[in-house]
Amino acid sequence: MDRNLLSGARMRVSKRARRCARWVPLCLLLTAGCADDANDVGVQEAESRSFRRDLVLLDEALTDHDALTVTQIQAFLEETPYGNRSVLADHVSGGVTAAQAIADAASTFRINPVAILTRAQMEQSLIGKSAASNFALNHAMGCGCPDGNGCSSQYRGFHKQAECMASLMRQYLDAQADGGTTVAGWGMGRPRRTLDGYTVVPQTKATAALYTYTPWVASNRAHASIWSRIASHLDYDPPAPGDCPALTFPSGVALQLRPVDALANSSDLSCFLDPGLLYDPEAHVVHPSSVKLANNFRLSEFGAASDTTAFALEPGLVQTLQTMREQLARSISIDTGFTTPDGLSASCATDELFCQAEGLTRGEGIFIRSGAPSTDVVAAAAEAGATSCFRLDDDRVYVGIESPGVGCGID
Repeated sequence: MDRNLLSGARMRVSKRARRCARWVPLCLLLTAGCADDANDVGVQEAESRSFRRDLVLLDEALTDHDALTVTQIQAFLEETPYGNRSVLADHVSGGVTAAQAIADAASTFRINPVAILTRAQMEQSLIGKSAASNFALNHAMGCGCPDGNGCSSQYRGFHKQAECMASLMRQYLDAQADGGTTVAGWGMGRPRRTLDGYTVVPQTKATAALYTYTPWVASNRAHASIWSRIASHLDYDPPAPGDCPALTFPSGVALQLRPVDALANSSDLSCFLDPGLLYDPEAHVVHPSSVKLANNFRLSEFGAASDTTAFALEPGLVQTLQTMREQLARSISIDTGFTTPDGLSASCATDELFCQAEGLTRGEGIFIRSGAPSTDVVAAAAEAGATSCFRLDDDRVYVGIESPGVGCGID
């Protein structure tokens, strides 16, 4: 394929979006975002899961180009999450199988083959179908099909469609280097209006690239849902950023930690929770900061009480607080959460008891308030397994699970 022609290709636009087409520069690539047939799986999934429109996909996920081998892609097409054998399992285009075409496009443009599979399902439901028309197979990703016109033969064939889709994603990612934007003006952290009337502020370059490809929230909701279904079936997780682990909290939610250079330079920790990038490697979804960590505690409560946007928090501490909450049958609120060593030193200068709260710098300790008497709170903390617990004043109690602790009952 002549790559110089790729930026001039346009994809077909849904009938609903035609009214808005005058707002879009002619050079943009647009797609319907899901198959036209209302009975197609891609459409049915568009509203089926919770969805964060500002964070559709992590950069690590979109760029994991060697996530699947050609053999693994073929095995997936033989046994899909839709309970069928995909029509692509036997399809040959340009002298190569569909699986090989996907693998080649992924390798050439350093784009995850899972993203290409997801797009094939969104556009023509080719993963969920055991049979499809020649048109659907030849225009699987919608490349080269401008709205209201015929499809260009330049992009005809599944192998060319896979190459086109992956090439455009790579172009859109590369265009955002050093804070730039895509040809459509999408960029990480830059507010922009979608064609279905929503303001989106992409939190990743991958999200900005996806909105450039399909500038509708509904389409990207479908992408997130289909991606999750395919990833779950494959038991696929994106590479862990910075080799950071994922933590599983009492609610069962798993959250991937991420490196934060600014915090790592001021702490002996290297991996933190970033409320803006809460990927769950178990559920294959991205959670909002309001996600529940336990029955009575949300991540946002700990974030609001911390000194930094990203922070450390151990699941064992959340479990201790939840056990206390159940024992006391009274409210518990977070007063002071994660603090850097410098922040702890500053607090020590005003109150010596803060110096004993070393768990604040590692996500292993926290100051809380409760409707129960502080003596009852300290006793409940000890019974719940805290290794450190003491009153800071009449309203606040420190609870920590650090090892070694200072014991409980210090007043």
